[in-house]
Amino acid sequence: MVTPSQKKFLVVTLGQYHNKPWWWNHINTKAENCLVEYHRFCFKNKHSMEISTSEFPLLFIRVLKSYIKWHRKYDYIFTFECDLLGFFISLIQTLITTKNMPHHVILQFIMREKTNTINSNLKYSIMKFCFKSLHKAVCSSKTETDYYHDAFGWPANKAKYIPFHTDPKALEERTKDDGFIFSGGKSFRDYETLMQSLSSINSDSIVVGYEKPARHDRITIFPRLPWNDFLDYMVRSRIVVVPLEERKISAGQTIILYAMALGKPVIATNTTSTIDYIDSGKNGILVPPNDPKELRKQILILLQDSALRCEIGNAAKSAVSKKYLPQHYANNIFKKIIFPDISRNP
Repeated sequence: MVTPSQKKFLVVTLGQYHNKPWWWNHINTKAENCLVEYHRFCFKNKHSMEISTSEFPLLFIRVLKSYIKWHRKYDYIFTFECDLLGFFISLIQTLITTKNMPHHVILQFIMREKTNTINSNLKYSIMKFCFKSLHKAVCSSKTETDYYHDAFGWPANKAKYIPFHTDPKALEERTKDDGFIFSGGKSFRDYETLMQSLSSINSDSIVVGYEKPARHDRITIFPRLPWNDFLDYMVRSRIVVVPLEERKISAGQTIILYAMALGKPVIATNTTSTIDYIDSGKNGILVPPNDPKELRKQILILLQDSALRCEIGNAAKSAVSKKYLPQHYANNIFKKIIFPDISRNP
């Protein structure tokens, strides 16, 4: 039963129907006078990126109808990643301001960096207007929050850093070491630097997400793979390499944290995306951007030193178990966003 002082939260996602997301059972949905509910918003059984521009008006009307019900019932509405659902809720709240409007929080907030093109400037101008009503944008790196504050002219603390999370089941996964190097992912990957490094290494490599042919016969390329097959290669790898472009926004944490949870030693580019998660030399290795020689050097060191691989892999798994699980993410939301709000407005 909901008590009068109990805060009610709605977590809502857009996509094909499912009952609950995988992380739902790992969080406390009744924490300290807070009740968290989940809703899957389905539109033609499509994910956000599959919805065409011509379908936007109908989607907007359906979101508006749902929001009219939600805004009277919930104190907070949580959406994800600047998808169409979060964008439309932000637009509705900016256009239709009402008393006691629920706080809208976008988790895993990410937008492509602003460029000097007309389209990019227009996009950021539209987003700046829409996100006027946004309560908090939760980012996956510390320096990324600074970028959004500057790009949108947001007041201090509108963007908050909360470390990303991974599946606890990975901590219990029975791994193998089949001796190969694994790399995978799509967003902002620097595969050219990786290929230069691998071309002179006499070990097998599996790369998932690269679109060009392999440079030599010991590199196997998959432009894409089903997620289970992707994970199987990671489970059987000796080391995991995540080469990243130097960006102001974050990427790659999904693969990095899952590999760390498996106890795999990770080599990644030293960027906004990685510096909050990898303590170089302890629970992973960071290399400078666009430096194939240093990347090759660190790959060879880990390939040849089993004791170092074990030491780094164990430290990585320990870090995940202490800081990077769904319950840690949810607890940080309460600690850094909800409880400060409640203390200011009991």
